[in-house]
Amino acid sequence: MASETPDIKPRSRDVTDGLERAAAVLARAFEDYFVRIPFTLEVLLNAARVDSVDLASSRIFLRDGAAVGGALIARRGWTSRLAGMAIVPEARRGGVGRAAVLHLLVEAKARGDRTMVCHGPHRFACRDGPRPAAAWTLRRTPHG
Repeated sequence: MASETPDIKPRSRDVTDGLERAAAVLARAFEDYFVRIPFTLEVLLNAARVDSVDLASSRIFLRDGAAVGGALIARRGWTSRLAGMAIVPEARRGGVGRAAVLHLLVEAKARGDRTMVCHGPHRFACRDGPRPAAAWTLRRTPHG
């Protein structure tokens, strides 16, 4: 049974132009997760510092002008890692996460990353990602 992929767009080229708004979207998206993360600007900046989160590669996603989720991308060398991703409750179960991950995979490949690591719960969203080519690897691992 194929489901239609929702049309989502990144809010902007990066989250650095509105870090407080990005933190608010992430806080809302993570508020009822099994590991609650009370995102604030300080928490977001700390994640960037201690977990190699690249704010310029991280994204807030919009659907019909409303923020529906966010993804934090950590980078080291030519490897990207989906360090955290959450979708707001009302947008879940509609393919938004899958569409967001596919967008992130395309961006990683376009910027020249050789590997994208998806682990933990995110590996399920990555399952339909592009098949690895000779110069590109998508690694799915059970946990970080």
